[in-house]
Order: sequence, then C-alpha cells, then structure tokens
Amino acid sequence: MPIIDMHTHTVSKRVEPVVTGQYDPMDNPYRRDMSPESRATDAEQGKLLPRLMLDVAVRREAMQRMGVDFQVIAPAPAQQHYWAGEELQVALSRIKNEDVTDDQAREKIARSEQESCESAWSGTGVD
Repeated sequence: MPIIDMHTHTVSKRVEPVVTGQYDPMDNPYRRDMSPESRATDAEQGKLLPRLMLDVAVRREAMQRMGVDFQVIAPAPAQQHYWAGEELQVALSRIKNEDVTDDQAREKIARSEQESCESAWSGTGVD
C-alpha cells in the first residue's frame, strides 16, 4: 500500500518580488500569531527547509528516507496572501502552480534520464 504524505509545502521564489511593498509581512496570520518560541523555531527551520521546498531531488531523498511514496504539496503558509485582491490572487496562484509543475517536470525528466541510463547499462555487470 502506498504511503502518502498529505501535508507538505513548497515555496515559489517568484512570489515575494510580486508582493514586496504591497503589504506588511507581519499582517500574515502565520507570522503575526506566532509565539516567541515558534518564531525561533521558524527562523531555524528557515535555514533548513528551503532546500527541501525548492530542490526536487532533495525532497525525493527525504521521502525515500521516510518511506513516503507520494506527497500532496501546497504553498507554504507564509506564501498565502489572503489580503490580496482577486486579480493578484489569481496571478499568485498561477505563479505557484507553474513553479510546482515546473519542479515536477524537471523531476520527471531527471528520472527518465536516470531510467534510460540504467536501461542502457543493464546486463553489463555495472551497478
């Protein structure tokens, strides 16, 4: 039976430049409502998590270590801009969806290339 991680996040590098200067980041409930302890934890995770959220190969390695077959991916809470008007929300949603799709396409190409190499070398005694 496949193991599905139903709660995982990604970030888009293209989102922040679009919203910078349009709002106070501390108005985001995710940031605004944090306790001091949560802020400290979030700051430490901020040093570790971008690679997991931006690099599909690193994400796949973590999934393999945890025995996860599939992930349901959603934008990180800090990239939920509830304050934005409809037009900007649509633009931000498109950016985030395109980035997730692009990440998955790169992963599919990389896996396809790996499988091609494995197939080309099968039966030759090369591991």
